[in-house]
Amino acid sequence: MVLVIAFMELAISAPGTERATLTQRDGHQAMIVGPGRLGWRTSAGYGQRGLVETKMGPYKPIIGSGSGACNFGAQQTDAAIDVAALNRMLAAGRRNSVRRLANAAWLISVFICIYVFEMDFSMKAVGYRQSYPIDHPDALVDFELPAPVASGRDLLIDVHAISVNPVDTKIRSGVAPDVDAFKILGWDAAGIVRSVGEQVSLFKPGDRVMYAGSLLRQGTNSEQHLVDERVVGHAPASIDFDAAAALPLTAITAWEMLFDRLQIPRGTAGEPGTLLVVGAAGGVGSIMLQLARQLTNWTVIGTASRPETHQWAIDLGAHHVIDHSKPLSLELQRIGIPQVDCVASLTHTDLHLAELVTSLIPQGKLALIDDPDTLDVKLLKPKSISLHWEFMFTRSMFETADMIEQHHLLTRVARLIDEGVLRSTVTERFGTINAANLRRAHALIESNKARGKIVLSGF
Repeated sequence: MVLVIAFMELAISAPGTERATLTQRDGHQAMIVGPGRLGWRTSAGYGQRGLVETKMGPYKPIIGSGSGACNFGAQQTDAAIDVAALNRMLAAGRRNSVRRLANAAWLISVFICIYVFEMDFSMKAVGYRQSYPIDHPDALVDFELPAPVASGRDLLIDVHAISVNPVDTKIRSGVAPDVDAFKILGWDAAGIVRSVGEQVSLFKPGDRVMYAGSLLRQGTNSEQHLVDERVVGHAPASIDFDAAAALPLTAITAWEMLFDRLQIPRGTAGEPGTLLVVGAAGGVGSIMLQLARQLTNWTVIGTASRPETHQWAIDLGAHHVIDHSKPLSLELQRIGIPQVDCVASLTHTDLHLAELVTSLIPQGKLALIDDPDTLDVKLLKPKSISLHWEFMFTRSMFETADMIEQHHLLTRVARLIDEGVLRSTVTERFGTINAANLRRAHALIESNKARGKIVLSGF
């Protein structure tokens, strides 16, 4: 649009709006309308109608004492020319052209300035340059950086809401950024697709989405964020961005642990079994209880140590809740279930390992997501207990052949939310996405007292 307006302005500035009269010796007159693109333009010369181009050339000064030869079509004729009038007309045309050219340049500069100021060349983000304890003022800081551009299979997302997970605190405390660079955390987001790469086929600009992303890329704590479409799902239509942002990482983790690692059958087919979820009131446990209760025919037992988390686990679908601050094997005996088929250990696996082995049936399955410094796997051998590690970033980190399964998984979760089968696990809303609020969220997670999910929204 800017270029169109500019060229219109330049076209208007074509010289020659004044008039001078050329009188031929035979009495015919022609109106000289000024210098044209190829010469002086005249009208109705020598009985002809329309414009006739002379051969004097554009902007060529008139030299002579008052008469000269003009080429009117194919016929030469002498003509009385008002040289002074022509030269005045030439000078006026030049001044007019310069003025109009200056106006066009001014107009272009105005539109360029507006365009530059309206473009999103930078965006807000929260990150860190050095690992500090969360109570340090520079543990997380606000800053700005250039906005990214989508290409390939990437989506550029306008982030509306984020959620905070234990992985955020682990990365912040244990991973140093590159020298003079910011590390952006955050692996849960909900927002709107702003633009797409040339290879994208699953989404279009304007779609509402949710996703966790990849550990190999910058996190979601920024106004705009790039993510591969294969790990993105459509956000549920029935909930807001805050509630949607609480779902992706924990839903993927819980789903993969239950159905891919432990291979618990969905539906009512097969023999019912018993599942023990250790740390059932946390982010992953909160969605795992729902998935196991709603999508399988297994008995679901959760662990919690406080009255409020005990009730939370019951509300989300646990058939039984036991206290993990006490010996788990004794707690299971208390509810009349001496052993379980599978264990999903979501926290402190190393501390509970001996009790977990005691509580599992021979040839049972133990799955975990935490990162114990040491784990004595020899304890599993007598019962031939299999060990399964769940890490939801495996598919995105290695771009596995089945990477798109996380897209399908999140799509199914969104449908289950809209159908009322599942519910979001958001419990805390910490306000705007900024460093101060994120420091508060990290502190709560590090206290091990968080229940459900913490979300922040808007910049």
